[in-house]
Amino acid sequence: MRRFLLLICFAVFATACSKDKSDYEYAQMETQVLKLINEHRVGLKLVELKANASIVDQARSHSMRMASGAVAFGHDGFDTRFDALKDKLKASSGAENVAMGYSTPELAVAGWLNSSGHKKNIEGNYTLSGVGIAKSKSGVFYYTQIFIKN
Repeated sequence: MRRFLLLICFAVFATACSKDKSDYEYAQMETQVLKLINEHRVGLKLVELKANASIVDQARSHSMRMASGAVAFGHDGFDTRFDALKDKLKASSGAENVAMGYSTPELAVAGWLNSSGHKKNIEGNYTLSGVGIAKSKSGVFYYTQIFIKN
């Protein structure tokens, strides 16, 4: 009985650690996306985007909903996400980039920079940003980056 309880405790602990590790890995990936975006912006003498926790929450939520299949891949609901941030951040404008299928932040950012519309958002007159990344059960990564001008 004692061994059985130890095994259950170990299984629960291992599951909790692996979930935390995934969350930590995603947070690192999100930070890397913003770092790469800011390196690009600084190279163009544009202001660096500051990370904002409220924006990150909206971006993560959208990525998780896409990854779970709750919403289709795309920008559906962006107006709602922007409205949730508008008053809180005194935002005057906003934009969003989404991507799926890229295995690394570097590949996702390169994909955005090779797309005129996404690149326009990256190089836009924004001051705040948040990145959210989620992974589907089949292993596909979903990326959302929201840009805000306040």
